[in-house]
This record gives sequence, C-alpha cells and structure tokens, in this order.
Amino acid sequence: MKHARLSTKLVTAFLLVGVLPLLVAGIVCLLNANGALTSMAFEKLDAAQSLKGNHLKTYFEQTMNSMKGQTTNALIIEASKMMENSFKASEGNIKDGTYQYHLMKFEDTIKEFARANGYADIIMLSLDGTVFYTLQKGEDLGQSVVNGALKDSGLGKCFQAVQSGKDPVVFSDFAAYGPIQKKPAAFIGVPVIGYGEKQAVLAARISAKEINAIMTDRSGMGKSGQTYLVGPDHLMRSDAVLDLQNRSVEASFANPSVGRVDTDAVRQALAGKSGSGILSDYRGEKVLTSYHPFTLGAARWAFVAEIGKAEAFAAVTRIFWIILILAVIGVAAIVAVALMMTRSITRPLHAVMGDLGERSDRVSKAAAQLTDSSQQQASGAAQQAASIQETSASLEELSSMTKKNAEYAGKAESIIKSATETVKRTSASMSDLTQSMSEVTKASEDTSKIIKTIDEIAFQTNLLALNAAVEAARAGEAGAGFAVVAEEVRNLARRSAEAAKDTTNLIEGTIEKVRAGSTSVATTNETFVQVTESIFKASELIGEIAAASGRQAQGIEQVNSAMAEVDKVAQQNASNAEESSSSSEELKAQAAALKGVAGTLAQIVGGNGHGAFQGGEASVALGAGGAAVPIRRLAAPTGE
Repeated sequence: MKHARLSTKLVTAFLLVGVLPLLVAGIVCLLNANGALTSMAFEKLDAAQSLKGNHLKTYFEQTMNSMKGQTTNALIIEASKMMENSFKASEGNIKDGTYQYHLMKFEDTIKEFARANGYADIIMLSLDGTVFYTLQKGEDLGQSVVNGALKDSGLGKCFQAVQSGKDPVVFSDFAAYGPIQKKPAAFIGVPVIGYGEKQAVLAARISAKEINAIMTDRSGMGKSGQTYLVGPDHLMRSDAVLDLQNRSVEASFANPSVGRVDTDAVRQALAGKSGSGILSDYRGEKVLTSYHPFTLGAARWAFVAEIGKAEAFAAVTRIFWIILILAVIGVAAIVAVALMMTRSITRPLHAVMGDLGERSDRVSKAAAQLTDSSQQQASGAAQQAASIQETSASLEELSSMTKKNAEYAGKAESIIKSATETVKRTSASMSDLTQSMSEVTKASEDTSKIIKTIDEIAFQTNLLALNAAVEAARAGEAGAGFAVVAEEVRNLARRSAEAAKDTTNLIEGTIEKVRAGSTSVATTNETFVQVTESIFKASELIGEIAAASGRQAQGIEQVNSAMAEVDKVAQQNASNAEESSSSSEELKAQAAALKGVAGTLAQIVGGNGHGAFQGGEASVALGAGGAAVPIRRLAAPTGE
C-alpha cells in the first residue's frame, strides 16, 4: 500500500469511507438480529418445555390418581382376593378352572382399566411378594419379588416401597425388566385394602410409549428441535428423535455405553438447576439448550429442550447474505465514483509535478553555486580572522611590554628622584664634613702650637730642674731633699717633653691625615656635585622616557581596541560566511528534499514511479544522517 498508485489509494479511501458505515450498520443489524432471534429461540424452547412439562405432570398425576383410586375399589378388592386364593389353591396353575373362572369374571374390567390409563400391564401381588396375576401373562406371573430373580427389579422395589407404607402411591423409575426381555419399564404401585386391612399390592407397568407421545411431539420445534428426558443413570426416559438408533429409551438401556447422555445440561438439571444457553449436545454439536429438573416421586429426571444453532440463526444468515449483496453493490458504485474523481485529481497533479521538478532542479543548482561561494568566503574570512587574532595577540603582548616599560620608567624616575634627594643630602653632608675637616685641621694646628709651648715649658722646666740639682749639690746635705725634688721635677719634665714630643708626632700625623682627608672630601664633594648634576639629567631623561612610554602605551591601547573591533568584524564576517554556507547547504538540502517530495508525489500518483519519470537520476537528496536518496528528474506526464 505504501507504493500504491494515488488512484488506488483514493479508491481504497472511498471504499473505507463508504463501506465502513455500511459494515458497521450491518454488524449492528446482525448483532441485534442475533440477540432477538436468540431470545426468541430460547423463549420457544422454554414454551415447549413448559407445555410438555405440564402435559407430563398431568399424565402422571392422572395415572397415579387412577391407581390410587383402585386402593379401595370393591371390584379390585374382590378380584385380588378371589384370584389369589384360586392361584394358591391350584399351586400356581393358571389353567385351573376356578382361576380361569375368576379371570373371565374380572379381566375384561381390568383390561379396560389398563387401556384407559395407558398401562402396559396390570400386576397383582400377594403380601408375601408372589405375583398371582398379570394382564399380559408374562414370565413374571408366579414369581416372587421378595427372594426371587425379581427382588432387585423395578417391580420388586415398587412392592417394597408399598409395603413400607410411606406413600399411598409409589413410583418406581425405569429399569431393565427381565420378564419382558430386559426392556425398560417403570411401575406404579398401591396397596389393596379390604375391610380395613391390606390384602394385596396392585402394580401397573408403564412403558415409554405414553411419555414419548408427549415428548416426541415436535410442533413448532423445526427440523433440528427436540425434547427428551434423561434419568439419574444418564439413560433415556424418552426417545431422542434425532438419534433413535442409539438414544431411544430401549436402545439406551440395551447399550448404555453408547446411549447414555452426559452433557452439561443434563448434569445441571439432575443437580436440581434450571438454565439455558448455547451448549454442546450429546453429539458434540452446539445447540440452543434449555434444561429443567422434572421430579416424579423420589425420582428426578433431566428435562432437556434443544434446537440446532444453524436453524435458530437461519434468519441471521439470510440477513448476512442480504447485507453482503448490498455491500457488493455499494462497493461497485463507490469504485466507479472513486475512479472518476481520481482522474479529475491526478491529471492536474501530473502537470504540477513536471513544473515542480524543473524548478527544484534550478533551485538545487543555484544552491550548489551559492554553497561553493559561501564556502570560499567562509574560508577567506576564517584565514583573515586568524591573522587578525595573531596581530591582536602581538599587540596585546607589545601593549603589555610597553605598559611594563612605562611602569619601570616610572619606578626608575621615582628611584632617581629619591637618589637625587639622597645625593643632595649627601652633598650637604660632604660640605659640612669639609668644613668640619678644615676646622679639625685648624684645631690640630692650634693644638700643635700648644704642644710646642708645652714642650718648651718642659725644656725650660728641665733646665730649671738641672739648675736646681746643681744648686742642691752645691748645698750639700741641706740641699739633698731639694735635689730629690729637683730630680723628680726633672723626670716629670723629661716625661712631659717625651709626651709632648709623642703628642706632637701624633698631631702632625693627624694633621697630615686630616689634610689628606680634607683633600679627599673636597674631591668627593666635587664628584658628588657632578653625580648630582648627572642624576638630575638622568631623572629628566627617565621622566621623558616614562612620559613617552605612557603615550606609547595609550597609542597601543587605541590600536589594540581598533584591532579588537577589526577582529569582531572579521569574526562576524566569518560567522556570516558560515551561516551563509549553512543556509546555502540547507537551501540545497531543501531543494533536494523538494525534489524528493516531487518524486514521492509522483510515486503516490503513479505508483512506484512507473510512467511518471524519465531519464536517469539527476541528483540526490540528503536524508537523515546524510544518507543519499536518489531523485529522478520529472518529465511531462505520461498517463494517469
């Protein structure tokens, strides 16, 4: 369907739009009809079951009431007494004259009674269980139901129930009965009471004939409908008309393994439940089933009514075929309308596809050229931006170095200024030192003069001491003490002279050193003056260098700002070039996609592209992930 022609898709769409409501309406009709017919079928089954159930109840009530009425019937009382006595007297010889006499007397009445009530046989038993009379004169005549072969038969169970006296009328369910070739038989038994005492037991054997007359009536049941009864042993209590070979009453008792019925409906009914539904019957086929329990005395039977599913829903099948025929007619009409509308749509589309393909080719070529130009521009802009970034980086580095030079020049100027102040202070100190040295020199000279004076005094003192010693020597002992004093003075004068001489030498050396120091200080002072002048000049030069470095840094900052603007412009140009290239690529992709859309449209209209394109593949469209999608060149329309 993905590569189908547009006409096919349109026809399909029309079919869906037209047929879907019809289909929904048909399904709704079928469902409603199915529900209504199902309800009607079950109502029919329930009605048949109810009607036949009432007939069965009426039949058994009449039958059992009729038997109950014989309990005190004078004729039955007399017949049972007379025939029992003559039977015992003849020791069971039914050909005995007395016994035959009694038969002739009572049997016509008994026979009429049996015919009127539909009994298969009338049986009389003595209180000891001996059968002394039967209408049919079968093998059970003369047998005992107490200790003989008939003890466990239906008749034996009926006799035992009557003897128990619990119920006035006893029903014994169907079971194989030996005296009639083990065919199924049921019994109704009552006591015969004469003169206030029980004197015999009267039993009526019932065959399935009367029951079948009611249950096998199929009026209103159709060909597949039937009703039947199943006993607690799962064997038939009435014939199943759809399988008389295996599931008649006699056939089911003759071959229980084949004739038994063990369906869900039977099990539910035997459990005392009623219901209905579509269930499997004894053949395994789905049928509409209604089931109810049917109680007769102590026996419980399953009353089942069935009708075949196909027959019950035959009307639904007819409705289905009618809807199907209408749907086919509707589909044919929708297809015809859809084909006409498709032709009116696809023909203009072919013309549009031809023009669309041609224009997409032109757009694709223009996009390819624009892509190449944009890529070249983007490449040049990228190189320019790289160069500008390198230049800007160099300017940044130069600006940083210039700023550092200006900073260092400023610091040097500050240091020079500080050094200048220091030199000025040092120069002043040197001037003071020079003056101090001059004063020291002068003081040393004055000290030298004083020392010379002291030396002269010491010399004079020495002369005086020498003169004193001479005079003391002249004085003799009287001048001895004076001589000692003169000697000491002479010693002091000598030491003073020596000290003065040493001091003079030191002072002269000091004076010489002071003079040399003064000379050095003077020279240093002159040098400091020259250094001060040089520092002043260096300070002026460094100041000019700092100012020039500042101006140079400002200029570089301006150039750097300009380069930054240029770099922004270059980056913008590169970005614009990239965007232009991307846009051109996108345009190219869109053109290719447009061509792909044209191809897809052609495939939709033409189905697999047959008859809608000519020539080889003109270009490719870039799909998801860059995958190449072949695009065929559109040509003039060649058909629908």
